[in-house]
Amino acid sequence: MEFNVGDLVWVTSACSGDKIGPPAIIINSYEDLPKIFMNNENANAHWLETEDIGVGRVYDLLYEGQIEEAVLGEWLKPLDENL
Repeated sequence: MEFNVGDLVWVTSACSGDKIGPPAIIINSYEDLPKIFMNNENANAHWLETEDIGVGRVYDLLYEGQIEEAVLGEWLKPLDENL
């Protein structure tokens, strides 16, 4: 599913799909590699290779007062979707 800037979303667990914390707001949408390890490029590259994930649609979020960069869309659910 693709989201638009301004959409409210739930951040979900990559393993279980359960929502985590309060909703987030999409502040940017673009094509790039997702980031799971924000400050460790080597660990992120290794994780992407292990999971066979490449460039795709990612989102920057405002979540709990902080910016989360390059979040993979499959880790997000629309706010109105019942989890």
